[in-house]
Amino acid sequence: ARLHRLQGPADKWTVVLPSYNGARRLPLMTPLLAQLLAREGLAVVVHGCATESTRVTSEQVFAAMGVNAFSAPRPVKAGEAVFVPTEVLLPGLKRLLDVRRVVNLRNPAHSLVKLMNPCQGSALIVSSYTHPEYALSMAQTFQLTQANAFLLRGTEGEPVADARRAPQMDFFQNGSTQTVQAAQAGALQNIPDLPAANAESTAQYIQEILNQQRAVPAPIALQVQHILQALKSL
Repeated sequence: ARLHRLQGPADKWTVVLPSYNGARRLPLMTPLLAQLLAREGLAVVVHGCATESTRVTSEQVFAAMGVNAFSAPRPVKAGEAVFVPTEVLLPGLKRLLDVRRVVNLRNPAHSLVKLMNPCQGSALIVSSYTHPEYALSMAQTFQLTQANAFLLRGTEGEPVADARRAPQMDFFQNGSTQTVQAAQAGALQNIPDLPAANAESTAQYIQEILNQQRAVPAPIALQVQHILQALKSL
């Protein structure tokens, strides 16, 4: 009730990507997922904040791409991918997330941000988990709240498919659930050429994909198609 909500386009769905874990070992591809969905005509809201200092954040990658974070709420247009810091949505929630820097442990706020919808109008939440126990509790929450959502094993906790191997993806429609993508099994046949795990290299890599100089990693392309297909059924 205290959220400063964002207005999405009246006649289209808004896709919400909670980005709170960041990346340490792998390049952070959440901004790529956001841009690919925006290229399909969707409004995309990435919200998040840095909860530790050793990881690359979506805000840093977006900044390296020339996309500035919101400093205040404003409407989001179809075909636009934006980054909204948590403190713009709710300063008190950001203060609760910052407790991690003091006690070095996550708290319930870190789960809440991956479940919340900060937008007015029709929105699909694309969320992720890091441990199997959270897959169960998050699925139960989406079912109880009759949410429209996607849930997958996150790449270092981010809501984007691992560029090397497709994870299981579950789609929740008004609370009912179905698995739309099984986890890729077996040994990897090939490893994609990925950039260094820093904001500048990742931003350049994403821009090359958007400029069609590189192919979209297959698992991320699959995720985009599953999201588009899900929205057609809503």
